[in-house]
Amino acid sequence: MAKDLVYYSASQHGKIMREESAKFVEDKKVFIGFHGTSEASADSIISSNFKLSENPNDWLGYGIYFFIEGVNDPCENAKEWAKCCAWDGAGKPPKYSRFNVLSVLVSGKNVLDTTQTDGLNAFNEIRERLQQTERECFARDRSISEDNRVMWNLVAHFLELEIIIHNLYIKTETQRKQRIASNVPNTTVMCVKDFNNIHSETIEKVFEGYIAS
Repeated sequence: MAKDLVYYSASQHGKIMREESAKFVEDKKVFIGFHGTSEASADSIISSNFKLSENPNDWLGYGIYFFIEGVNDPCENAKEWAKCCAWDGAGKPPKYSRFNVLSVLVSGKNVLDTTQTDGLNAFNEIRERLQQTERECFARDRSISEDNRVMWNLVAHFLELEIIIHNLYIKTETQRKQRIASNVPNTTVMCVKDFNNIHSETIEKVFEGYIAS
């Protein structure tokens, strides 16, 4: 572990970054995002910014994903995610041996927060409307595993969203090994729709660790 890294809890780190945020943000909502990945990918992000995720089964549609304060400690969530992503099936060696957690300042005006009742009600109301107006997106022969990605993309486009915040259940390393499933959220996730909402100059490593063999 590098000696020059100073580790804070997520709440401590958030406080420090928010105190610095006034120089970047005016009249916007401010969030501290935590992102866990391999050490090589972390170095690439620091030099070239984050990449947009455009996977068919993205939880909240296309975007850049972070853990934030909410249901659990977002830095710990990011650590778990980095560990889980290192494994590529039972009996196979990990894809990487070292991982990092990055933090970054994110800001935006048009935010949908479904961890709050008002945000959840707004999503449900719009979903009902879109199911009727965008029927071609929900044909009977579709892959239903992509429904979340499709619906969230439609909602984000309809509302011109910059940021989505939502509580999710994501299996930890132990839960994956024990094949445990649940419908109770254990993380709060932020999906950022545009690179312009990420203050890349604030990206920094806040944790580094090893993948157990």
